[in-house]
Amino acid sequence: MDFAYKLSALLSLTATKNVTLAHAIHIDTAQISRYRSGKRQKPVNNYLVQDMAKFFAGCFGSEYRLSALYELTSDRRILSMANETTLSVVIYDWLISPDTTVMGANDRYITQSNTLNELINPSRGDIISVIKDNSLLSYFDKEGRRQAVCNLATHILALNQACTIRIFTDECQDWLTEDSTFDTILAGYIERIVNSACKIQRIRPPEQSIDSAFRSIERWLPAYVNGALRLYYYPHTRDNLHRRTLIVVPGHIALFANSTYGQANAPVTILSTNKTMVQYVDDYYSNIIKQCRPMTGIYTLDNSHIPLERLESIVQICDVSINKSNRLSIHTMPTRLLESIMQRGTSRTRKTCSSYLRNVPYWRTTMENYPVTDIMCLPTLDSILRGKEILPPTNTSVADCQYYTADEYCSHLENIIHCLITYPLYNVVIMDTSIYDNLTLYAKGDNHAVVIKETESNTIFEVAEYCLATNINEYLRHIVRIKSGLTTREQTIQRLEQEIQQLKSAIH
Repeated sequence: MDFAYKLSALLSLTATKNVTLAHAIHIDTAQISRYRSGKRQKPVNNYLVQDMAKFFAGCFGSEYRLSALYELTSDRRILSMANETTLSVVIYDWLISPDTTVMGANDRYITQSNTLNELINPSRGDIISVIKDNSLLSYFDKEGRRQAVCNLATHILALNQACTIRIFTDECQDWLTEDSTFDTILAGYIERIVNSACKIQRIRPPEQSIDSAFRSIERWLPAYVNGALRLYYYPHTRDNLHRRTLIVVPGHIALFANSTYGQANAPVTILSTNKTMVQYVDDYYSNIIKQCRPMTGIYTLDNSHIPLERLESIVQICDVSINKSNRLSIHTMPTRLLESIMQRGTSRTRKTCSSYLRNVPYWRTTMENYPVTDIMCLPTLDSILRGKEILPPTNTSVADCQYYTADEYCSHLENIIHCLITYPLYNVVIMDTSIYDNLTLYAKGDNHAVVIKETESNTIFEVAEYCLATNINEYLRHIVRIKSGLTTREQTIQRLEQEIQQLKSAIH
């Protein structure tokens, strides 16, 4: 490995741009480019290499990167004392060492891996796979699993064609969730794969963790939004012994692994381009999906009439309901305010408001007969006065957004107080800090749940899988139980009245 290779490997491993390193060590960006290309040899002045080493030493905050650095340098000091001072010395010694080291498999992986910025940039040029035809490769433990997945993603992108990716896993996900850097890199790969017109078919086990469900939504959001992902679940009882992961691109490549229930270390992962092996894994996957069911209905603005119809059908179910939002809830909005928003809004906003107005009688019936709870955060008075708080029916996209006036916000709070006084079964939980930003959760009864991911173009997930719907319900009920024990109904009304009084005082 020469200096150019070593520098490129460090830049790729730490997701650092040439310009970032150049600014940090006070040299021209073009000079970094010449070092990387080999047009300029290793700096004669070692102080420049020392500055590079110091900069890179501050970029190894995850176990994933440290492990990769150890594979690059084979320096055992990383294992015994991985502080910045030690890492700076290790990196410096490696950069100035004679260029005699043979490139290993992990080095080749780092060379081919894209920086995070490159992954998210769809204009990047062709990618070359590190996996040869008819290969059968083994990877060990969690770091090996991460490397195998990155090599798989690189191979899929290198195919440069639209394909279907079939995924099933019910193994422990620690190898994925414990390293936020890798999680972000994987999200970048998913976005690039989706942008290359690939389709993804994914089978999930019954959901056990509400947090992992929401993290999964974040990770797979580009695929959801583009309509590239079909999500299924296996509805039958699983044994407490065998767990497996299958990822197959029919006719091209397959990844598979097995473990036992509760095993967290991802022992061995196999990656193969052998045609017979790929066909075997694809056949096995096909036998599983025959027994699966759709897990969620996924809707975006491209099919906006469908989510409104589905939301209406759920609203019309008379049962216990809980709504968690980062703003005031739309169903407590005064009718006259909804009508005003509809008159001045976009076509999509008018449809949304019309839908909620049609369902006002159902809401009233539900609040008369069943417990209904709104979990919300109150905006700051400053955001209201500056016209920065979005009206709930208009948060479907940037083009639709309208904002509260001070009078409109006061009228909404007054209507919430009216509901609290009129309907004994209606309850409000006010959170001091937001939970799961940009996610609205709506649960009806035990079997119905909707998750709305608020982005520039909202995505709505109607949960069909019983365990996940139940977990969302139980999670929201847990919040209500804790908060309801801390604040009485009268205290909630008093707080809302104080908000109104403070806002009116500020505008007069």
